[in-house]
Amino acid sequence: MAPAKLPVELRWDRGGSHRAFRLSVAIDPDHITFARDLPFPDGELAQARFALPGDPRTITAQVEIQSRAAHFRALAPADRARIADYWKERLGLS
Repeated sequence: MAPAKLPVELRWDRGGSHRAFRLSVAIDPDHITFARDLPFPDGELAQARFALPGDPRTITAQVEIQSRAAHFRALAPADRARIADYWKERLGLS
């Protein structure tokens, strides 16, 4: 996981539309982690929207909620590549 303080909008549409905003603590090509529990039930699908530091383009992904993580389930290949590049750069792997 690469440290990343990203503002993330999460939208859960089951039973109406619910939104939450959280600041991430880390990201990698598979998921985003948070310092606090997410306000949606574990195992539910939600939509996440965020931008990587220094990149104005918004990434939108379908995620599976866990207590303090959002696991990417549907993510455009170009967006996954941008996340991977950011992750490698932050970890000094590139």
